Amino acid sequence: MFSFCIGHKNWHRDHLLRCLLSIDRMRAPGDEVIVCDLGSGRPLLEEVFSTASRRGARFVYSPAGDWSRAEALNRAASQAREPWLVLTDVDSLFPSHWCL
Repeated sequence: MFSFCIGHKNWHRDHLLRCLLSIDRMRAPGDEVIVCDLGSGRPLLEEVFSTASRRGARFVYSPAGDWSRAEALNRAASQAREPWLVLTDVDSLFPSHWCL
């Protein structure tokens, strides 16, 4: 089982949606997705939460002063339930033929 950990802050909601859709096409039942937002402003924060929730991803809001991809991924990974981690960001797309 895998935990897909996505870091986010003030980035386009449509990028997140495309990333989540690509993960949905290839992930196995039981795999989890965690989106960690390091402090997006409203209304984007509400859109990110809504997008993540609709796609079955867990949402972690953990505001930080500065953007740090590593910090966002580490905070998401700290919430993971599965032993295998896939660390990624909203610009990553996964091909449907890539099966774990």
